[in-house]
Amino acid sequence: MNRGLLKRLKQLNLFIYINLLALTMLTFLVLFGLPLVYLPFFFFVTLYASYNFVLFIRSFGKWSKPKKIDVNGRPKVTILYMTYNDLNERALESIFGLNYPNTEVIIVDDSTDPNVRARVDQLAKDRAKVVRRATRRGFKAGAINDALKFVHSEYVSICDSDELLPPNFVEELLPYFMDERVAFVQANHYAYNKENQWTSDMGQGVDLHWSIYQPYRNEEGVVNFLGHGAIIRTDMLREVGGFPELVSEDIALTVELYDRGYRGVFAQDVMVGEAFPPTYTQFKRRHRKWSMGSVEFMRKYALRIVRSKGLKIWQKEDLLLSMMSLPMSAALVFVTIMAFFVSIPVNPSTAIVSALSVIAPQLMFLKARNLRTLPRVMTVNALAFMSLFCASVI
Repeated sequence: MNRGLLKRLKQLNLFIYINLLALTMLTFLVLFGLPLVYLPFFFFVTLYASYNFVLFIRSFGKWSKPKKIDVNGRPKVTILYMTYNDLNERALESIFGLNYPNTEVIIVDDSTDPNVRARVDQLAKDRAKVVRRATRRGFKAGAINDALKFVHSEYVSICDSDELLPPNFVEELLPYFMDERVAFVQANHYAYNKENQWTSDMGQGVDLHWSIYQPYRNEEGVVNFLGHGAIIRTDMLREVGGFPELVSEDIALTVELYDRGYRGVFAQDVMVGEAFPPTYTQFKRRHRKWSMGSVEFMRKYALRIVRSKGLKIWQKEDLLLSMMSLPMSAALVFVTIMAFFVSIPVNPSTAIVSALSVIAPQLMFLKARNLRTLPRVMTVNALAFMSLFCASVI
């Protein structure tokens, strides 16, 4: 292939390839006799499949690293440690062990268990300020917003109760605030609790998801603030009115910031530990919360994303496609019911598109380091998420 042509192809936006692949598949479906009543469904199916497939293929290449600057002085950083009856002493100690000298720690304690509250007070003594409130209005977002009145620093970091911060967390993230448009810097994550078979197999999915679905966003798409393990400019957080008080407050904040012309940076080289739910019951509970949050976010923000003047068209597509797995579950039920009245032609086109929509999100496991355990890991992850199909639809 001509080198000049190859260079130009490499420079094309990732979402051009996603849309071209989706359009190609959709064209073949129509040419092979797909009833028009199914066109809206297969439009989203082909986009979803193309999104996951192209990202997987592109993950074998390298993305350029965002620039860094030399930080002037030692700007103050406030760490908000969020807990609701789930105090993790190891995680809290990782915050107390940060190297950066100009930090303050505020424990935002929404706990209702008196034993947990007492332990928080004991651990915080002479090391952190404890903030509590009378009601849990707005849940996590409301707690952060209430705590902001105690924050008087240039930067604020949100940390979940189970989060293990590396000692150099602050000084490694601050240099990524290279210009005044950078509102937040999001650190990379890995699952650290892989001591049993369940968390080991499922935790690999967390690791691979971060490595495939985040790095490209510094160049193309939208870097999401993902709720924890990040540093935010305090003045910009206040400018947008704090966190939107939704279950998915993190993605909603991302939209608020990008809509005003600000942006985020993903720091792939800064690794923060997070705990995967140690039991299936807790995993199911977390998925239910995520599902409810996704529905609430789509209901309140989908139209706003489409109409936004601050977001480029591929950024809008990135935000919407990353939330597509949940609506796909409901759409599949609709198609199954419709199939009783209007048959779907069975041909190579429908077979390939249907298979790719299922297989593409699982392709990331092919990048697992231990290929010997790959069949088991893929099976466990697939069965775990398939078991939540009904919960997702509801």
